[in-house]
Amino acid sequence: MNNKLANTVIFSGIVSFLVCLVSTNEKDYSFVFVLPLLLLLLSVVFYRAFDDLSNSMVFQLIMLQSIFRYCLFPILLSLGQPLGNGEFSDYFNISITIMTIELVSAFYVLKIFSKKQKVAFLKKSSGITPLKGLLPLFVLLLFAFYYMYISGALNKINPIWDFSTYLEDSLSGDIEQSSSTLALILFTPFKALSSLLFITIIYKSKKIKINYKKWLYLIVIFISSIFIVGTSRFSVILFVLPLLTLIKNIIHESDYKQILGLTALLLVGVITITSIQKFSRYGNEIASVDIVKASSLNAYFAGPGNIAIGLQAFEKVSYYDVPMYLINDTFQNIPLLSKLTKDEYKLNNKFNQEIYGHNLYADQIVPLSVSGLFHFGVLGVFFYSSVFIAIALYMERLSHVVKFIGYKYILISLSIILSLVFMLNLGSLYAALARSFLFLFLPFLAISIFSKLKFR
Repeated sequence: MNNKLANTVIFSGIVSFLVCLVSTNEKDYSFVFVLPLLLLLLSVVFYRAFDDLSNSMVFQLIMLQSIFRYCLFPILLSLGQPLGNGEFSDYFNISITIMTIELVSAFYVLKIFSKKQKVAFLKKSSGITPLKGLLPLFVLLLFAFYYMYISGALNKINPIWDFSTYLEDSLSGDIEQSSSTLALILFTPFKALSSLLFITIIYKSKKIKINYKKWLYLIVIFISSIFIVGTSRFSVILFVLPLLTLIKNIIHESDYKQILGLTALLLVGVITITSIQKFSRYGNEIASVDIVKASSLNAYFAGPGNIAIGLQAFEKVSYYDVPMYLINDTFQNIPLLSKLTKDEYKLNNKFNQEIYGHNLYADQIVPLSVSGLFHFGVLGVFFYSSVFIAIALYMERLSHVVKFIGYKYILISLSIILSLVFMLNLGSLYAALARSFLFLFLPFLAISIFSKLKFR
């Protein structure tokens, strides 16, 4: 069996394990070699599952995160790079143990659903059912754009070529800070609906030659991805991936490879440009490599340092407060109900206060294992990652069956976001579910009903 992904993961595990054994000098980090060793052993044991899941984007994203978290991070830490958050914590080895439990549970969930994933891919529907009722959708988009304009949200939406100017204006206070939160939330659904509208127009057009359509799809992806909210560079990738996966269903494989290659170059260019502009504004030399530092990987991929911080925070919490954290962390992402929640029982605030010593800002990602610990105790350290992986796989299977472009996009988008269990916090995952339902599913449903009533 020739499985490139499995071989890549195994090779990465071997290299990382050997580097950790040879290079680890710090006594406190001597246990880090367990991470790549475990990924290596699990990849060998579950080698057949790699074959069944070879066409699953959810699986591919989980493995990509695993390589960063369980292979690259241990290498950088072993080579002497600082850990960052949790560097002096006594909970480092316990955090490593938690990471091993998370990975084992993730592999078991993947194994359980591997056959279903393979069957769903083999039976997937071909083509799409395009949008109907384009006129009401166009009107809806106009209203959304008008609302974003009058609310001042467009001040926080910037093109990548003007990214450095936006940063300077933001830091100097020249950008209006009173824009509506709802308007900012609306921007990504607005981009998605606009993209699907133009993709439908191109797909349905009989005047456009088939050979030209793939380039028009690429133009839609390009134009819609060069505008971002604030300084969120990763949001560009999360926006492009569902569109790419969707387009894969409507063009030939050879054409898709061209689109994929050009889009990859586009993404690399966007991330590189914005990273250089963001980190070099204070005169730094080259800061675009910031993401490959051990401290950055520890923060972005729920490393042992951030988990250790969570353990320190949990030690200060009363047993009777645990239900309050579960309730507040769950409902803080639900519209209207979020107003009833209390900041003092929100884990994001508690976690960031443990890092910074204050609540002035809360930009550090709370690992899902820490959220599970606060909500369900010791057994919760693997709960959320396992559940969200299972849901992501289910969404992916549904996306193979559904043909309507709107619902297909929603399912693909959710399956991608919910698979990022080592990168996103609980609030982001809940928010993705809420946004998709309120700002994508409900508009598609309303437009579908309206078009049947008025435009038959």
